Amino acid sequence: MGSLALRVKILPTDPKMKAEGILEEINKIENIEINIIKHHSQPIAFGLEALIADLIISDEEGKVNELEEIMEANNKISQMDIVAMSKISTKK
Repeated sequence: MGSLALRVKILPTDPKMKAEGILEEINKIENIEINIIKHHSQPIAFGLEALIADLIISDEEGKVNELEEIMEANNKISQMDIVAMSKISTKK
């Protein structure tokens, strides 16, 4: 089974929440194993920051949808967009 590399853009509901706060919300997810490879904040407007993060998750069926549903259900997250997705193969 391979893995997926995702680049996501996540906006908080509260403009005062910084990228580190969004990272904390990602780290609280227990249903999916998520490896955060790289991240940075992207200023949007009026102090609002988006988190741009590169994530690695399992390529199991439905994991991307499950991640989206978990993030949409989080009341601290306004929106999550998948900017890019690529399959990572592993040789045994």
